[in-house]
Amino acid sequence: MFYNYFESPIGIIELKYESTSFLSIRFLNNNEDQKLITEDTSPLASHAIAQLKAYFNGELKVFDLPLKLAGTNFQQKVWTELKRIEYGKTKSYLQLAKELGDKIASAQPHLLMAKTLL
Repeated sequence: MFYNYFESPIGIIELKYESTSFLSIRFLNNNEDQKLITEDTSPLASHAIAQLKAYFNGELKVFDLPLKLAGTNFQQKVWTELKRIEYGKTKSYLQLAKELGDKIASAQPHLLMAKTLL
């Protein structure tokens, strides 16, 4: 497992990946330390960082990164739905939960995204 970090205009992004796919891409909380400062030159990390730079420069609207998403059936549904949200659009946790038809998640929408790492 490898880690790389990208300093975006809105915070530090941690890239966690294996040799061929990303396991998580997430913003670090203010109180989290980077596990390892790295200048990884793997093609996978370089490709992701190039896409992140292009996104924050307003040049990219759709990411094309290999993801390895491990989770429950419900989490898989959530991630599939998240990928359908168009560039520049937003959707609340509650709206997403209602669309997925999950009564428990609709009652506590913040739980819907608690384990989402992408």
